[in-house]
Amino acid sequence: MNELIRYGLIFLFFLKAFGLDYGIDKTLELKKDEVFKAVIKDTSNEQTKEITLYWTLYANKGLVINMRFNHFPYQFILYTDHARNTYNLKVFEEKFSSNSTLSLVFKDFKEDKATLRLLALIPLVFSPKEP
Repeated sequence: MNELIRYGLIFLFFLKAFGLDYGIDKTLELKKDEVFKAVIKDTSNEQTKEITLYWTLYANKGLVINMRFNHFPYQFILYTDHARNTYNLKVFEEKFSSNSTLSLVFKDFKEDKATLRLLALIPLVFSPKEP
């Protein structure tokens, strides 16, 4: 019994040590041209940047995304297959020490709604912004 507890504690330690701690893990369900706005914040130095995104077309299993990040426009296509479903964006490129990548993942498309997931590791967090 003591051995089982010891192995359980070791497993929990490794899970915590090597697991991913997401500061941002948000699932979005957006209709066509529905706008999502948020502010991305780095908690280590209190810097903020704005993100706005919406989708305009779903054709041939591809979703056309329009995004404005830090006042710079982006347009790209995400597909449902595993190889082409994620768009990664460096949030704070001027910081070399932290992992500040924001990932937008296309999960599904049903009933004229696209399901997207925003992911970023700690120290990044976000707060919704009113359109």
